Amino acid sequence: GWADKITDETLPSESGIFITYIKHESVGIYGQIISWSVQTFNK
Repeated sequence: GWADKITDETLPSESGIFITYIKHESVGIYGQIISWSVQTFNK
């Protein structure tokens, strides 16, 4: 999956005083199960 491919980034600032640190975190997992009836398609 993509969870192990997310990396952190450090970006330099224009003034050189500050460091911008970007950390990507996954917030959850989404899944969906769709069920259907064969009779629905045979009307």
